[in-house]
Amino acid sequence: MTKNPLIAILTFALIVALAGCTATKPTSENNDSSKTTDPASSFETQPEKDITASQEDPALQTIKHYYELLGAKNLMAAYEITQKEVPFDTFNFWYQDLSAVSLKDIQKKADGTYSFISELTEGRIRTEYQVEMTADNEKILDSKSSKTKTINMDTWPSYKSDEYGFELKYPFGWRYSWDTPKGVGKGITVTFWPFDNAIYNEKNPAIFFTFSLNGGDEWSVAAKDDASILQALNDMKGLAVYF
Repeated sequence: MTKNPLIAILTFALIVALAGCTATKPTSENNDSSKTTDPASSFETQPEKDITASQEDPALQTIKHYYELLGAKNLMAAYEITQKEVPFDTFNFWYQDLSAVSLKDIQKKADGTYSFISELTEGRIRTEYQVEMTADNEKILDSKSSKTKTINMDTWPSYKSDEYGFELKYPFGWRYSWDTPKGVGKGITVTFWPFDNAIYNEKNPAIFFTFSLNGGDEWSVAAKDDASILQALNDMKGLAVYF
């Protein structure tokens, strides 16, 4: 049978048209924006990197190391990383009686200077200095300081128990309460807290001292992450007198 030329042409045109539609049809994968390869979009979804201790500013590491040497009474090593603006004998005289060193409120200024408070303890006297210091990864480059506070722990008020034979000094502005639990050998527990409220609130930081008639004593704290409470605990333990 002879094919009609017109029908053949129309059939061929229809096949071409259908093939073109199939080739250009968008798929769900092409429309899925979550699979884009746009570099900017990928960057925005990346989590921020954690800043670890190893990435701490070398200048700050030098400053901390300097004060660690002072606290360890390794004064010659501390002197070696300064600018040696005074003779070592003078430097040694300044720091030879240190018993404790601590830093707080550390801040870095725009010009790279570090500002902080240093607490230097000599026996029962603690002195606070406002310090501005610059350093590199090896040396202290410049240092300025001014005394802001002196605490003489000898003048602190005290709680004394003649019955149990001890005396405890505590910081100015603190309050205390005591309790004698029932039972043989329970002794006494004294609670100290740094607030003006007359009654201790268990939600607030405090220091507890328990003296047992069976021998021995025990110190404990509430709010173990409170640096000021831990500092007071160490001071009070060092000042405790037994008789």
